[in-house]
Amino acid sequence: MSRRALTRIKEIFGLNSDVPPPPRRPPGWIPPQNWPPDHGPAPEALPAAVAPPPAPAAAQPRKEAQHPEITRAEWEARARPRQLLENLLRRMMDACREQIDALLKESVQGPSPYERAAEIAPTQPNALLLRRMQDSQLREVRRLTNMLMKIKRYERRMAAIEEDEKICPPEPDPMADAA
Repeated sequence: MSRRALTRIKEIFGLNSDVPPPPRRPPGWIPPQNWPPDHGPAPEALPAAVAPPPAPAAAQPRKEAQHPEITRAEWEARARPRQLLENLLRRMMDACREQIDALLKESVQGPSPYERAAEIAPTQPNALLLRRMQDSQLREVRRLTNMLMKIKRYERRMAAIEEDEKICPPEPDPMADAA
């Protein structure tokens, strides 16, 4: 399916080879001094001033040397589909560019709460059981701590009562002597 689509696109544009065309440069573009060879022709091979961009495909004259197997009538007949395909590709590029910009903004902002939750989520099959065991152990520690604190409070109260009795001994109960 995709091979047929690719073949059809090549037919519409009049392309026969898989070699990419030379990169299109904006008017007046001058390459930097350290221009790598994989980014197009070397600076020496480029003219000082780049020609203005070509006219739209419908008004563009056909170059006989590039496509000798296509007649002028075929070239003119393909102009409209070529323009439609170019418009579709431009829309797709704009949509992709918008998606890339949105993803870039999102990645700069950092992970979302959902992503953080996914990072923290258990990855092992026994992770939930281990978490329950840890929670159970923490509850046990809390119960023991509370019990020790209650014992300590009780001992302090008893010590305070004993000190009060040493300072102020209780008076004898007259009712206890009568009996």
